[in-house]
Amino acid sequence: MAPRRVLAWAWLAALVWAGLWLALRLPGARLDTDISGLAPWAAPEPAVRAAESAQRSRVERSALVLVGAPTAREAAQGADACAAVLGRAPGVAVRSRLPRGAGTGFLDFYGPRSGLLLSREDARSLRSGGEDLLRRAEAAPFLPAWEDGGLGFARDPFGLFGDWLLETSARLGRLAPEAGRLTLRSGGMAWVAVTVHLASGGAAQALGADWPAAAAAARGAGARVLLRAGFPFHEAAAAAQARRESGMVGALSTALLALLLVPVFGSPRTAFLALLPALVGCVFGATAVLLCWSRVHAVALVFGSTVVGVADDYGLYFLCGLYDGVWDPVRRLRESAAPLALAAATSVAGYAALAFLPIPALRQVAVFAGVGLSLDFAGVLLWYPRLSARLGPLSPGRVAAAGILARGRPRWVRSVARGALVLGLVAGVWGCLRLGADDDVRLLYAHDAALDREEARLRGLVGTPGSSSFFAVWGPSPETVLEREEALRAALDRAGAPGSTAVSVFVPSLRRQAESRAAVEKALFGRAALARRLARALGAPSLARRLARALDRPGPRLDPESWLADPVSAPWRGLWLRGPGYGWASVVAPGPGLTPSRLAGLGPALARLAGVAYVDPVGSATDLMRGLRWRLAWVLAAGTLLVGAVLAVSLGSRAWGALLPFAYGGLAGLGALGWSGQPLNLFSLLALLLLLGTAVDFGIYTQASGRSLSSFVAVPVAALVNVAAVGVLAFSGTPALRGFGLVLSVGILAAWACAAALAPGRPGART
Repeated sequence: MAPRRVLAWAWLAALVWAGLWLALRLPGARLDTDISGLAPWAAPEPAVRAAESAQRSRVERSALVLVGAPTAREAAQGADACAAVLGRAPGVAVRSRLPRGAGTGFLDFYGPRSGLLLSREDARSLRSGGEDLLRRAEAAPFLPAWEDGGLGFARDPFGLFGDWLLETSARLGRLAPEAGRLTLRSGGMAWVAVTVHLASGGAAQALGADWPAAAAAARGAGARVLLRAGFPFHEAAAAAQARRESGMVGALSTALLALLLVPVFGSPRTAFLALLPALVGCVFGATAVLLCWSRVHAVALVFGSTVVGVADDYGLYFLCGLYDGVWDPVRRLRESAAPLALAAATSVAGYAALAFLPIPALRQVAVFAGVGLSLDFAGVLLWYPRLSARLGPLSPGRVAAAGILARGRPRWVRSVARGALVLGLVAGVWGCLRLGADDDVRLLYAHDAALDREEARLRGLVGTPGSSSFFAVWGPSPETVLEREEALRAALDRAGAPGSTAVSVFVPSLRRQAESRAAVEKALFGRAALARRLARALGAPSLARRLARALDRPGPRLDPESWLADPVSAPWRGLWLRGPGYGWASVVAPGPGLTPSRLAGLGPALARLAGVAYVDPVGSATDLMRGLRWRLAWVLAAGTLLVGAVLAVSLGSRAWGALLPFAYGGLAGLGALGWSGQPLNLFSLLALLLLLGTAVDFGIYTQASGRSLSSFVAVPVAALVNVAAVGVLAFSGTPALRGFGLVLSVGILAAWACAAALAPGRPGART
């Protein structure tokens, strides 16, 4: 068997295997929407990396639902109904009620240690003499029972533990335990919280699938309003949108391609042969990605479903040889092999450049497109001479019409076309002057506007910040970490940004516990003698002796180890870390008052704190994207020089005519971006990188065979095919993909116009 035939059958066997394997593997593939797959920022400090990973894991697996109704009873019933439906999904843990004993857990754990705990306000009051605490204690026996501070007057007459408990519970926001639930009242409605925790990130899609039924069940039980917050809901919405978009992109592109190709060839069979490379490329590309990665990023899925549309150029250019007279597929292969090989090499090189960027999602695109295009090109060479051997000739009328269009253009048409190119050049330059750069990593993420509004309203009701930034604190011992946390919190308090959440809020350092105990002893039995004065005022001489005995028995030691071992720490255990390379570390979540301007003012003070680092994953990822944009600009420049060198060797003096369409198309695409008000970012340069391969293809086809009628037909049809494949991205829900689709579609059309204007001579019959 001839080597060519062996290669052809091996290629077909690979296609059949890839199709079957993909049909089995794709339904269970995890669709990744994690923004870190687009901007994998990594901190240099091991403790910061560990804190960032822990915080991301906590955010990715936690969500909150608020169920609102006119009465607390209806809100509770709605919360239970919602939780019952959401809890059916595997890997999803849902609670609408607090665990049994949660209300007394704080008292059971902290009550025996109450002598070691002081709120910030009480500590200041004791340092100034504590007269206000004495006046409050004198009135305490006459207050209602529910204002006893938790331990009661006999055990806590000055309400010191009650104040600490109130300050600590503020970390829950405005939610408060009531009747075994987390509730709040606002706007004439009662709200009950439903907490959601995912055992694994993959459960987010199941959560999203069950949400409509859960919302319907809650409303059926009496709920009026349901609000969602948390990354799992955003991930589920983004994954659903990516699937819709990839399906829409594929279906719309296929329909547009069919509408374009059937009139060109007049035969559904020939049009299908021209369309087949895109389908084959998607099969090979998707298989390669799933073989290399267990999770496919949503951007790679949407991106990959369009970029392989350029593979249609290979089959299209081959089959347009039907316009050159008597059809001889073997001779057509000899004529088209060199231009096709050069076009495939430049396109694959453009996509391969994505593999050198440290972004997993774009590496998936590089593999998807590189493998798909390479095997598409091989399939055209190996199978199209055989598949097209029995194609009938095109109708004489269709060929004659193409010839008239090619040869019959009056001079004024060419003059108008050149004038249009000049106007396009001016408009492109003016649009580029209007361009502004925005590398915000959130532009790479599809947002559900309704879900964003729900989350904003929920966070406003609960009073919790929605920022992803935090502080990482580390040290050689638990005590060092706690002391550094306290120094950080003090700095934040001085800057007017109180309310941070940290382990030291619940477990003060041993030094702080000793200071609190000393302050209480000094105020109660020192010069201020608050205990004796209160005993005299109330006529209870035994009160002072009882308080003295309580201070002599401060209770068991309060440290992170005992706190972590108790259920009371469950909501905050993720804040405490230990691992090799950094010892102990913790996460400090800033309060809602930490604005960027206040953070900037804190810079000098925080710089003096040892073992403290501010972590802003979104800001750091944005900085990374900005750096990658500049790096890609250099890659684009180097790629242009490399392609120019290859063209110079292959085409000689005609190389400039093959490269100039890219320059003109790139200018037009960026100009369109500026006129539309969209920003320049990494994806805009990615569009230019891919335009390099596509626009150079047009130049190659026109310069290599510009006098043939097949080239006259192939280049504009290829341009329209490419626009049909990628232009639909201009309507994507992801802002960065919208800009990508606009730059590439406008650039392709402009590159085609430029390539046509630079064609060497008038196209006509075969020469």
